[in-house]
Formats: sequence, C-alpha cells, structure tokens
Amino acid sequence: MFSRTGRHFGLGLFTLAVMTSLPSAHAASLSMVYDFEFSGGRAPGGTGPWIWTAFDDSGSTGTVRMTVSAAGLTSGENIKELYFNIDPSLDPTKLSFNYLSGSSTAAVANTISLAPDAYKADGDGLYDIKLDFKKGSGFDAGELLVYDITGITTLSASSFMFLSKPAGGHGPYYAAANVQNTTGLGTGNGGWIAPSEVTIAPVPLPAAGWLLGSGLMMMAALKKKYS
Repeated sequence: MFSRTGRHFGLGLFTLAVMTSLPSAHAASLSMVYDFEFSGGRAPGGTGPWIWTAFDDSGSTGTVRMTVSAAGLTSGENIKELYFNIDPSLDPTKLSFNYLSGSSTAAVANTISLAPDAYKADGDGLYDIKLDFKKGSGFDAGELLVYDITGITTLSASSFMFLSKPAGGHGPYYAAANVQNTTGLGTGNGGWIAPSEVTIAPVPLPAAGWLLGSGLMMMAALKKKYS
C-alpha cells in the first residue's frame, strides 16, 4: 500500500507491483483485479474478485489487447459500465476499439465514449474511457470480452495505469465497473466496484494465446487466494 496522491501514484487500498525497465524481448501485461465495492451500494454476491481486466501490448507500441472477464460474478449479475484511464499526455479521442471476440454478442459494448476526464463513476472521480453495455442482459456473469485498442502510435499496456481525476467521493481508482442485479452485502440492486490490486509485469514472447488462457487461470488462482 501507499498513500501518495496524484494520477501517477496509487492510493489507499491499492497494492501496485511494478516491474520497470522491461526488455524489448518481452511483452508488458497490466492486470486489474476488481474486489471491493466503493459506492455504498450492494456488492456482487460471490467471493471476490468479481471482474478481471488485462491489457497486453505484445512487446511493441501501437496496439494493446484488452480482455475483460466477469468470471467472478454470480448468475443474474451483469456489467452495465466499465471505466478506464489513459496517460494524460495522450488524447483518448484518438483511440479505436476493435472487437475481437466475446462469450456472446450481448457482451459487446453498445457505446464506447472517449474524452479526457469526462465520465464520472458513482462515488468516484472522472475517467477518460467509458464502455456501456445493454442493461439487464448485457455483459453477464461468466462472460469474456476481447478488444484490440489502436489509434495512438505510442500506446502500450502501461498507458492504462493511471488514476481517475478526483471529483469528490471515494477514489481515485485505476478503473471502475457498474454491476447490476447484485446480491451481496449492502443495499440496492447494484454496486460500483474497483480494483485493489493492479500489477504490470513482463511476459516472455511469443504472446500469442497467452492472454486468454492465462487470464482464465489467473481468475481461478485469485478466487482461491481471496477465499
């Protein structure tokens, strides 16, 4: 844990393990583990972590593969919104999200909104990227979603390791998710969750096939760790 504030530093509950000076023969992988509810709403019903997101750059800049897994949610729960940040020196409006695969067509984002510090997660600060999914039957429990993100030549996995801009309430956080139909602790029919663990590490190349397989393995390991 660490308590330095600002968009470049972790805060509060975050445990940030950063491995620097990545050699060119390695891909960088950024992993976010969503395991706490921050808005005062109702948490998901299962044992966290509930959602996992990975950003992988395959050892070069310009294209980052984003994988989102809802393996920790329970039946009936679904992701309504996802929020992310990028390096404030980059222009988020230049990003392009190219859908690669998903567990179902319903898991594809209805809209992807891009603007600097423009999107407020309930009870937290402002984000640069917002993905909206179909309410009630969109990105459901157990589903997986994969996008390739392009549009900026210097884009890498580490470009997404930045905190939301403070705007009152809790946070800042590296990411946030609005989950509907939750059944865990708290009140209401939904909650806002964020990652307490954000890691970036080198991954030996070739990276083909690594992201999907290791992502599912990580979810299983993390559920064992937190149970």
